[in-house]
Amino acid sequence: MARITTQRSRWAHVRWGVLLLAACDWNLMGPSSCVGSVHLSPTTATVQVGQTVQLTATTYDTNGRIIDGRPVTWMSERPAVADVNAGGLVTGVAVGQTGITATSDQQSAKAEITVTAPPLSPSPPRSPRRPL
Repeated sequence: MARITTQRSRWAHVRWGVLLLAACDWNLMGPSSCVGSVHLSPTTATVQVGQTVQLTATTYDTNGRIIDGRPVTWMSERPAVADVNAGGLVTGVAVGQTGITATSDQQSAKAEITVTAPPLSPSPPRSPRRPL
């Protein structure tokens, strides 16, 4: 680490450290939960209207290690097509396509969701006509 020789340099270093502390939950060993990236699984999915698909967000630190327990917020670009709850459960609302974004500590990932119409139920078989 470089030696700080002036009061002004020391203050800049302290201010920078405080910013990191607030953003990354520092502990005695360094940043313990600075989210470097968010990964979604699956990244694409197809769901029928009225059905659901579960998305899972995994947060990684800046060194690529998984961080458990970080809060993730979910958002649908088009909630009229597919809505998402706080746990990443996506519900098909109407036929179309939308993106679902998971965000944690200003890092995000996006999944593309296609909503399809439910299959048509088969018509009941017709009874044969009786002759008059």
